[in-house]
Amino acid sequence: MSRAWLGRRSGCWAGCGDAPRRLRAAALHPRPPGPCEARTKRTPGPVQFGGFWGHGQLALGWPAGRQAASSQPPTPGVRVAAPEGAPVSSLGRAGLRPGRRRRRHSGALSVARRQGRHARSILATRARFRPGPQPSQAARVGLSWRHVHPRTAILGPQCRAARGLARPADPGPGAKPTAGAASFMNVADPDSGKHAGLVVRVAGLGPVRLLRALAQNPETTLYLTDQDGVVVKVFDLSCGRPDEVGYGPYMNYRSELATFEELQTVEPLRLFVPTFFGGDLDYERQYAYIAMERLRGHNLRHWGEALAAGGYDAAALDELRRALQEVLAIVDLFHRHGLVLMDFKPDNVIRLEDGAVRLVDLGAFFTPRHRHAPGEFLYAATPDHAEVVIDVSNLQAGVPPAPASDIFSAGVALFEMATGASRLDIHPATAEEMLATPAMYRFRDSQIADVWKAFPHLKEALPLVQTQLRERRLLFAEFWHLLKAYVAARVPDWEHLDAEQQGQILLSTGTTFIQEQLPAPLTWLAGPIARATVLRSLRIGSLGELARLLGNPAPEHVRADVLAHNCLLRHLETLGLPAEFADRLNVWDVRLDRRTGHWAIAAPAACWELADNAPFVYLRRSHTDDQGHTYWHAVDEFEADLTPAGRANLAQLRHDHRAWLGAAAVRAAGS
Repeated sequence: MSRAWLGRRSGCWAGCGDAPRRLRAAALHPRPPGPCEARTKRTPGPVQFGGFWGHGQLALGWPAGRQAASSQPPTPGVRVAAPEGAPVSSLGRAGLRPGRRRRRHSGALSVARRQGRHARSILATRARFRPGPQPSQAARVGLSWRHVHPRTAILGPQCRAARGLARPADPGPGAKPTAGAASFMNVADPDSGKHAGLVVRVAGLGPVRLLRALAQNPETTLYLTDQDGVVVKVFDLSCGRPDEVGYGPYMNYRSELATFEELQTVEPLRLFVPTFFGGDLDYERQYAYIAMERLRGHNLRHWGEALAAGGYDAAALDELRRALQEVLAIVDLFHRHGLVLMDFKPDNVIRLEDGAVRLVDLGAFFTPRHRHAPGEFLYAATPDHAEVVIDVSNLQAGVPPAPASDIFSAGVALFEMATGASRLDIHPATAEEMLATPAMYRFRDSQIADVWKAFPHLKEALPLVQTQLRERRLLFAEFWHLLKAYVAARVPDWEHLDAEQQGQILLSTGTTFIQEQLPAPLTWLAGPIARATVLRSLRIGSLGELARLLGNPAPEHVRADVLAHNCLLRHLETLGLPAEFADRLNVWDVRLDRRTGHWAIAAPAACWELADNAPFVYLRRSHTDDQGHTYWHAVDEFEADLTPAGRANLAQLRHDHRAWLGAAAVRAAGS
């Protein structure tokens, strides 16, 4: 699967769904804006379609089944030779200056899957950088719609056998599993690596030697190094000419480096991405690199597959719910700081051995630095996990990406973790019925065709709705539009129903359709998936809300015991801090302390709820049980200073899933 890349001043097309109507005049194919999605009460009465009966709903007939060192600026005096047709605009952030235009195009290249592997699908139209005198600041080269940045193919929805390709190469006998920041890359041969043996200099670390490739794709390679706990991601900037560097990989490097550097200034967020050690580039040798923390763990998809292989017992389901809630809460934290991930999917979430979570592949992030000029943001997304048509339309209208994009991606991610697929299956009879009514999908197909004109490499990854129906597999981004047209054509007096009624019918029908494709132990995910992926006018408002839908509340008597006896809640009252989160505790957020007979609160859950106040909640160690769980007591600052082990606070236990805040001040021996 390919990503969609969008630069400044891209050609645009007519409005679509919830996308705003005020688009640029220079549209690729001007047409009247599409109707905004109607804000959609439940209507009574049975409705039968596709052989299934529903009360106030339709059934479409699917049978049950991560000390930062700033990088050096680019070498001055670099000239840019842009492809033909590139407009004069701004590329000042890259430190580049324009040179003569080139008319070198290699055209559109689409490499299909071969021998069971996913191959790249790119538009090989590139700008190239050439050393030369530095002209004035007046003219700068920007991106036109022709400049589609090549990017690694992501694992596709219909090639389950290829899913192992994202797994890092085996580091050797006895080694622990490792995941790097480029989790989307294919496994490298242990002896491979164009830059193996290279020594790069990293501030604070000194010379770092690249030993061998852990994972790679055609543009980037992740290397094991001679520094313990450090990997280096190398961007191959070669383009076939000794005096130039490839445009796509260069911009990929600049984007990811800038995001790493930006996140170092935001304390709560840098904890959830790989530790950043620095980066630089070498124009002469045509490579760039970023040094980062080596993550030991698995991406969320592989972790979910292992969990499923062991069977979904009650404990496994609670562990799944807890992990998903934590991931969504972390992404919601990024939203509250003005960042949108844009390419959120299970492959880009690493779950470490201690249960902590790291987000990787930072090059796609939309951050506060982009908000003054959203049209210059380089949009990168995976069509199976994104609403490409709406996102691109918004960007070209000057509307910055919103959390709704990540909420949609989260819904698809939930479905993928549950089923192993990112597209919905549809019954052949229902598909044929829809194909027989082209009015249901013709306008949407015209919008997708306009996307192809800007991104020809997406013809396979972003097929027409008509093609999806013929293949019996639907993208989530198209499913809800198609379903709305289908329902509207078959529900009597649809146009006379108010928007709320229409919305309830649509959401209920879609939920049922999704539910029937989930494994029996995971059918409870259908509601959250539907609420996350439905049309934006009906979509849930935040990932925090979505996380709460995944909860499994603690029993009433447990919450009552916590409210009556827990030391943390009493301490928060004395500090004047809110403690309402106690009513939202899940079964994995509480543990019975058999020494006291009362229930304790998980330290990570309390830390998350208290957010910036967590460092000011001081603790004293109480005791450790026979299973290695440690209990803490909330105390004031003066008592914390008297502790022999030194002052501790709640923020220090952010990732300790074996730390609990208990009910009584039981002093440990020797403390």
